[in-house]
Amino acid sequence: MLPTTCGLIEKIRIHICKLWWDNRGQARIHWFSWGRLCIPKEMGGMGFRDLTLFNQVLLAKQGWRLISFPDSLLPKLWKARHFPGSDFLQAGMGTVLDNDEAFET
Repeated sequence: MLPTTCGLIEKIRIHICKLWWDNRGQARIHWFSWGRLCIPKEMGGMGFRDLTLFNQVLLAKQGWRLISFPDSLLPKLWKARHFPGSDFLQAGMGTVLDNDEAFET
């Protein structure tokens, strides 16, 4: 999961907002809240992704692949490194790596 404790998802969201509403360093008015922008287009929103939910979906998909294809290369590597004494479902939470510097401006 993207580290939410250090605010990485929030920093990405801020950069997206700057991309859409920043005008050469002069901030413009945000006419709608981020939650309203994340509403699907069919329901009157802009269809932006909710980054927290999108992160969870991608993690669930990766977990499903680890469980469905345990003999492929990636699950073997992850098991050897992250949970050598158990399997994916019994593994506990690990430490969050601080790779936040890649998103600094």
